[in-house]
Amino acid sequence: MRKLQSILVSILLILVFPVGAQNVGGKAKIGGKATLGGGGVILHQASPIGNVSSVNFSSQSVITLTLAQTTNSGHAFVGMVASNVQISSVTDGGDTFSQTNIGGNQPGMFYTCSLSSGVTALTITLSGSSTGIAAGDEMAGIITSSCYDIGQQNGYANSTTFTSNATATSAQKYEVAFGGLTDFSFGGAITPVASGYTTRANIYYTPSGANALSTQYQNFNNGPAAYTYSGTSTNNSNNAAIFLFKLQ
Repeated sequence: MRKLQSILVSILLILVFPVGAQNVGGKAKIGGKATLGGGGVILHQASPIGNVSSVNFSSQSVITLTLAQTTNSGHAFVGMVASNVQISSVTDGGDTFSQTNIGGNQPGMFYTCSLSSGVTALTITLSGSSTGIAAGDEMAGIITSSCYDIGQQNGYANSTTFTSNATATSAQKYEVAFGGLTDFSFGGAITPVASGYTTRANIYYTPSGANALSTQYQNFNNGPAAYTYSGTSTNNSNNAAIFLFKLQ
């Protein structure tokens, strides 16, 4: 009888957890792929899709940002502009984008919480003609509605040590922070080092004067909290900013 019971238990375990399966965070992991909720998205973690998209522009008020890859439906897009004027609007012909120029002009930030599939370029309109850099990422893992939380900017530091200053308290436990650093005075790539952050763009452009933009991101799971984007850079920088988005 005990032998029969043991056989039945073994059969049941094979049916529930096939050979090679593991239990990962309460979800079955089969064949090396985690079957998580949300259509395969890893919850509480944002990640970029493919390569960063960027463009340098000179004496322009309307800029075309050609994307590094065609977009996927339901992902967010978060970008920044290093310029001495503000972002007026951003469009891809169908999705709704918002923008913020907190504390001044640079880096200005633009975003949409949910992209359509098949987008190949964005049109960025500035408040006036300018020279600078725009860069951005398609991001998986950000909520698809009311995704932007808060931001903070600290202007004209003129130092190799930078800080955005602290944000107000974030809305929830799981958020992703985007850090932006710009330079318009000193020349050379700024290459920031900020603990825990991953660099996406680090661009230096000199058609007339010095223009540099670096973008980084980091996932956080300790909110609600106030966050600061701070660190050191290889060259002096002018402005540091942090923007928080809510994770799924």
